[in-house]
Parts: sequence; C-alpha cells; structure tokens
Amino acid sequence: MTLMKLELIVPATQENILNQKKAPCPHLGLAMVAALTPPDVEVSLTDENVTVIDFQKETDLVGITVLTITAKRAYEIADTFRTVGVKVILGGSHPSALPEEASQHADAIVIGEAEGIWANVIEDFKANKLQKIYSQHKQPSLLNLPIPRRDLFADGAYYFRNTISTTRGCPYACSFCSVTSFFGYTYRCAAQ
Repeated sequence: MTLMKLELIVPATQENILNQKKAPCPHLGLAMVAALTPPDVEVSLTDENVTVIDFQKETDLVGITVLTITAKRAYEIADTFRTVGVKVILGGSHPSALPEEASQHADAIVIGEAEGIWANVIEDFKANKLQKIYSQHKQPSLLNLPIPRRDLFADGAYYFRNTISTTRGCPYACSFCSVTSFFGYTYRCAAQ
C-alpha cells in the first residue's frame, strides 16, 4: 500500500524569497498540523524562508499556511501546484479573514484553527470528497495537543529550533492586530 504524500509549505516573506538564509526560528503552525495528520500519511515540510520549494516533488496534496504578508507568494505557489494537478489546501489567518479571496487559489480552505478538523480534511481528500471550505466553529482546547513535528524542520536552518507555544488569544483588542479576531479575546493555555 502506497502512503499518501502531504507537502506542507511556509511561503517566504518577500525579503527572503531569493535569499534562503538561516532564519531565527521555525513556524510551529505547520509542525502542529503535521502532528495532527494521521500516521498513514507521509508528511514533509518546506519553509521557503530557508529552503527552495521543489515543484516537481511527487506529492498528493499540498497544504500552505498564509499570512497577509505572504498571501501573494502563497497564491503563486498554490497556483503552480494546481496547474500540474496537485490539490491545494490553504489555511492560516489570511484565508480565515478573506476566505473568498483564498478560495480562488485553492481546492479547499481551512478557516480557523486546525485542531478538531484537520483529520476530516485528510479523510475527505482520501475519499475524493474534498469540500471547498472547512471551518472551525469553536476555539479548540489546547490541552493534550500532540508535540509539533520538529523532525520535519530543515537541519541547521534556524538559530533556535526548540520553540514552544503556550497560549493562544489575547484579552486586548488592539486595532492594528488580528490575534483577538483569530484566536479569541482571552488567553487559552496549553497547560493548566
């Protein structure tokens, strides 16, 4: 039996797109998505800030995290994979805020946090029943989450590799910040 292959991608910020130098630290979001992925799926992770994306790599599904600062590049990456017939899922704060825009560049989008719905996305893909939108309607508990898949980070690519995330959300509603609208108006803790 051949394992399904999932490629997770962190798009580069514009200043890093041609530079692939060492980065301060990896993004934990997709390492957590990898940890939430069923064990019968082969997962790889490419952080374009430190590694070049292999568009010829054999993969069944691509998942891309999208921040507003990386949206343009994320859409370019998604469109390139879709041109060659690879299904693409977009998630993160930008698609959650602008799902109509993001859906123009993806086969499916994930709105909100992945915990609680990611396994459904994978199962639907395997059954050839991928929905256009997967939406997390409630903020998931952070208790008993799996350990992020740090083994997928490129060796030697980061100054600090063992970062952690202990909370999500913020009680302040600063006008310039999207954290409260995305993660909620209170702190949710990973341990109590």
